[in-house]
Amino acid sequence: MKTEFSLESLTGRDIKDLLRLTQATGWDFTADEWWTLLVAGRVIGHRNADGGVISWGGIVPYGPDFAVIGGVITDPSLQK
Repeated sequence: MKTEFSLESLTGRDIKDLLRLTQATGWDFTADEWWTLLVAGRVIGHRNADGGVISWGGIVPYGPDFAVIGGVITDPSLQK
């Protein structure tokens, strides 16, 4: 069975799911840190069929020629 996930930009509405996901993988993010990353950079992620965030990746630009990857996480239940 093929499973498809939607990839989209994540926003402040997703902080609860982002906190759940980072805690499930042992990352110690706070809601304030999520707000900072969401405002300063761009966060994209996949959603499952129920709309829950199951992965995320973030990038923060520093001018036109440089950027930092803010992290990449996948839900532990989907890791192989």
